[in-house]
Amino acid sequence: MSVPTNEQPTQPPATSDGTDTDSREELTVQIELLRERNRQLREEYLRSQQQTYRHSALGLLGVGLIGLAAGAVFVEARTVLIALGATGVFAGVLTYFLTPERFIAASVSGGVYEALATDREAMLDELGLSGSPVYVPADTPRVYVPETDPVDATDLSLPASDELTHLFVTDRDGNPGVAMAPTGGPLLEEFTRALTTPLASTPQPLADQLADGLVESFELADGVDTSVDDGGRVTVEFTGLAYGRIDRIDHPVCSLVATGLAVGLDAPIRVEVDKTDPPLVTYRWDPSSRQADSSTETDAIDS
Repeated sequence: MSVPTNEQPTQPPATSDGTDTDSREELTVQIELLRERNRQLREEYLRSQQQTYRHSALGLLGVGLIGLAAGAVFVEARTVLIALGATGVFAGVLTYFLTPERFIAASVSGGVYEALATDREAMLDELGLSGSPVYVPADTPRVYVPETDPVDATDLSLPASDELTHLFVTDRDGNPGVAMAPTGGPLLEEFTRALTTPLASTPQPLADQLADGLVESFELADGVDTSVDDGGRVTVEFTGLAYGRIDRIDHPVCSLVATGLAVGLDAPIRVEVDKTDPPLVTYRWDPSSRQADSSTETDAIDS
């Protein structure tokens, strides 16, 4: 006959916080493995991008060498072939040594601008500022947002230059605002450093330069169509725009054009977004001030 007992089945000991230590260790290991895998994927992506540039460089170098070799064989076309070969060799060497060491996804820079624009728009709302941005040339260009727009759209009267060096501007005419560093300022510096000719000082060539910079140098737009009016207006239509909606405060693409016009024309530029789909922006300035400056310079030269 069996004797009943009060013994209970043996249970595995629990940890002091009620969790399974082995499960935590496994999760920690898996997290570390995922981190390592992400690091490897980033490095692999960087290598693949660099490899693409280097393959292009080798291709150009190969075309150049073939052209030089053909120039030695075909005497009739030697001049053309040698010129083609030398160009290919030069382009290949240049492409190889200028291969970028770091690639930043457009979503990363777009996210940075998104945070900047959100804070700036919140500040303008808190201060009750609804005027159109005015880009002002100076040693360090500024973008000034007044409380309201003037009744006359061509009126570009601004506070004194020393006032625009401050963030919060108190205008003596009772139209306060804020003056900020434009996002297009650093882009314009990079663009002017890459130019082989000086930045233009007349509207049409300057607009063409800035359009080429947006599409070819920075690839911030797929296309830019400019229309210049002698009355002090440039209308720009963008296609394939980076950084989202053009109507956000100090959009980098819009800012680069406005800052470039302000610096090149040496005149304040008022920005008005006419449409967002497709993006259409109008840049205005007072041409009379530039004409007065030009006549003064001409009289000085003549004298």
